[in-house]
Amino acid sequence: MSITTPAAGGSIDATWGQGVATFVNGRTAITANVAGITTTQVQVVALTVAANTFIAGATYRVRGFGTITSTAANACTFRVRIGTTTLTGNIPATVAPTATTTASAHSFEVEGIVTIRSTGASGSAIGGMSARGTGPGTAQPFTDSHRVGTSTATVTVDTTVQNILELTAVAAAGTTTINFYTATIELMSAP
Repeated sequence: MSITTPAAGGSIDATWGQGVATFVNGRTAITANVAGITTTQVQVVALTVAANTFIAGATYRVRGFGTITSTAANACTFRVRIGTTTLTGNIPATVAPTATTTASAHSFEVEGIVTIRSTGASGSAIGGMSARGTGPGTAQPFTDSHRVGTSTATVTVDTTVQNILELTAVAAAGTTTINFYTATIELMSAP
């Protein structure tokens, strides 16, 4: 067996096969902070997935770490979206914990898992998402230290076109500010 290294600008897919290309190209991370998120939904991190690249059974993990400052008990809505246009795709995973009224740059983590269930123009995906805060007692960013949101139905994803898989965030009011310092999307498994 021999391994051929693709030429600069060459296709990994053609040389090593679709499985390796999907794994290598199935990850991304933010390169700068995404800060000051309040009442306008903001894309935190996104992965562009080429047409006909999603595979039934492929599972993606979306993670983000940041801080919340809040003086009111506002919902902080985190979503994983899949669609052709940013901030408008269908939502296979979401969680909306309530910020505490005393959060002052308190740390949090969100994580979503999304699985492509079927492919095609009427393909489908399903997922779940959790939000966790850190710190004892009043140092919590959320009113509950761990909130889980589990989807019970699939959403439609047209896998025959290019899609954007993204993590988004929005607060219910301007008295809550969300900041992300690191966020990633990675392909966990592909059948």
